Amino acid sequence: MAESVDINQLAVAANAGDADAQYKMAAYLSGEGQKDAAIKMLKAAATAGHLDARFTLANFMLSGHMVDRDVNHAVQVLAQAAAKGHEAATRLLAVLKAMGHGCEADWPAAVALLVSGARQGHILALAELALLRELYGFNDDLNTALLLAAATRGNIIAAMQLVSRHLKGDRTIEAGLAKQWTQQGRQLGHPLAGNLLPAFEAVEAAPLPDPTALPDIPEDLLSDLATAPESLARPQARVELDRPHVETIEGLISHALCEHIIAASAPSLAPARVVDPKSGELRADPYRHSYNMTFWPADLDLVLYAIGARMCAAAGVTPDHGEMLSVLYYQPGMYYGPHYDCLVPGADGQNAELERSGQRPKTVLIYLNDGYEGGSTSFVRAGFAHKGGIGDAIVFQNVLADGEIDEQSLHESTPVTGGVKWIASKWIREKSYQF
Repeated sequence: MAESVDINQLAVAANAGDADAQYKMAAYLSGEGQKDAAIKMLKAAATAGHLDARFTLANFMLSGHMVDRDVNHAVQVLAQAAAKGHEAATRLLAVLKAMGHGCEADWPAAVALLVSGARQGHILALAELALLRELYGFNDDLNTALLLAAATRGNIIAAMQLVSRHLKGDRTIEAGLAKQWTQQGRQLGHPLAGNLLPAFEAVEAAPLPDPTALPDIPEDLLSDLATAPESLARPQARVELDRPHVETIEGLISHALCEHIIAASAPSLAPARVVDPKSGELRADPYRHSYNMTFWPADLDLVLYAIGARMCAAAGVTPDHGEMLSVLYYQPGMYYGPHYDCLVPGADGQNAELERSGQRPKTVLIYLNDGYEGGSTSFVRAGFAHKGGIGDAIVFQNVLADGEIDEQSLHESTPVTGGVKWIASKWIREKSYQF
């Protein structure tokens, strides 16, 4: 009965023009299945300047959920919220600016938004700026200060980055705090924390520290990061096989960036599924026995975008030719059976994906961890298998020069027999990827 009274009171406030009540009422109505009424309330709250409402509405417009898909308008709404300091809107707008999704691609503007967020003390932005600077080759006291500021404000991903550094000999934090953060990481589901806890078995956990001061971010930092990530120098590729053409690249990204991908992807992992071509429904993938997830724009940050751009550069294409970054996770016994990555026409000779974005001529994989047994990338017909170290990449061709499927590209991920395997993948399209 009390809940009914609360809803009635909320409705009265919402109808009287209270933007916060309108936003909450929109959530309630959505939960009740009243889509039209929910959107009306959400738009009213957004029009009144409610920042969370604007962010939520922009997300809906990006995906086409509950409203018509309108990416350009979504960018405008996000910009309004970001201008008022809304953390999530600033973060997402930066990603869209980097991608050129709904707006002109503008990497310096994207970095400026990230820096602005870090200067305002946005917790995620602080850690992301540190990791982005590492990708650009900066590994200094400012990075450490950014991670500390994020970690002491509750960012467990930043905290676990500092724990990982501690275990490699860095003494920025003491062992007791490293244990405390690792225990917290396990409680919060950080995928690496459980394996690290035994290292602190004999250590007494220390209390959590007060937030550290926000670091001074120099003005010239923007120029340090102005070069688009796909244009950065990268390690030399080594040709492993002529057909299919296979190249490997040692150390395409750092260990810390691999850990970031793992931590960012873990909450969204789910058993691999494919769309049934007849029913259109999701069903278990008969070839892929693993967990996976895909980073769509709303899931990305600038670090993940930059890693994806670097993967595209390794394949010799601009970032817009890459599909969304995906992550696969294999437990013992899991595998990905022999398959081709290229697209094939359906029984009627048509394939909407082929029409929209073209073929998948190349695949790029990054190995995110080591210490597992089995799990090699094996080219079944070519008789070649590879298993990279942390941060190493493999790039391979899926089609012949005439665009036909290269049957020698048939490949598999062999069963993991011990430990767990994490890998990031990006399929490359012959045209700009449309989604």
